[in-house]
This record gives sequence, C-alpha cells and structure tokens, in this order.
Amino acid sequence: MRSWIFSRDPDFLEKAGPVLDLYQGRWQGKLLEPGDCVICADAKPSIQARRRIHASAPPAPGRGQRVEHEYERMGALTYFDAWDVRRGKVIGRSERKGRIAAFDRLVWQLMTKEPYASAPRVFWIVDNGSDPRRRPTTRRSGRRRCEASARRRSSPRGASPAAASPA
Repeated sequence: MRSWIFSRDPDFLEKAGPVLDLYQGRWQGKLLEPGDCVICADAKPSIQARRRIHASAPPAPGRGQRVEHEYERMGALTYFDAWDVRRGKVIGRSERKGRIAAFDRLVWQLMTKEPYASAPRVFWIVDNGSDPRRRPTTRRSGRRRCEASARRRSSPRGASPAAASPA
C-alpha cells in the first residue's frame, strides 16, 4: 500500500522549487559556491524524557546486555535538529520548551562555529511553523515565507543570537 498527501496550495510547485534547488546545490539558477552552507532545520516536540529506575548490566561472557524496562517519567522535551545538507552532518539539541528562543539557540549554536561562522552564505530551510504551538513563530517572523532563506554574512563575529536568527 502507498499513501501520500498532495498540497492544496496552488503555488506549491513555485514555492517548492527554490527549496529543491538548494538540496541540489543551486540557488537562483546558479551552482552554490564551495563555501556556501545549506541547513535544513526542524523540531520534534513532545519527546518523552525517561530515566531508568535500575542501571543496565553490561554484557558478560555467554550473555548479552541486560536492560531493566522500568522507568520514571521526567516530562517532555523538544528536540531541535539542523542537517547540514552539503556535509551530511546533523547538529541537535534538546530543550525543555519548544519556543522561538530555543530555536534561536540552535541557530546561534551553528552560526558561531565553523564552517558557518565564516561562510559567505548560509541558507536555512525551515518549515512554515504549521504546528499550532508554533504560531507565535510565524507572527514573529513577520509572516514571511520561511521555506528557503539566504542570509548573507553582514554581522561581525560575536553578534547577538537575534542577529543570527534565520532570515
């Protein structure tokens, strides 16, 4: 069995084109420069944080590792990840709350480290904040389309996290 969802947006192909081009290493019809970076970022909310009640026993001769399956609930976390499309590297962090400030910390984490800190251009591919909990994110970004955005290096190193947030 196969299933899929078709977008009801009549401009979907026009909007998806720049994103697909970035995945193929192109921007506005031209190949990306070697120093350009493409980051695809997303969040996974409501991950159950659990702590095992008993420590696991390491493998021993003649038997495998033993893991106790009783656990204590520790609340829920949001996992933010950023995939470096050109290098195949995933950078992530867990946060107690999935708010825009937490996403800004992920952006800051990347944009202050090499190769991103000195890259001529860093392209961020993010979703449109369709999760109901992210509606303030959409308002904060001025209701701009966030499918693909290019950020040219304009702020000096050591700029504030807000200066490094996605364009």
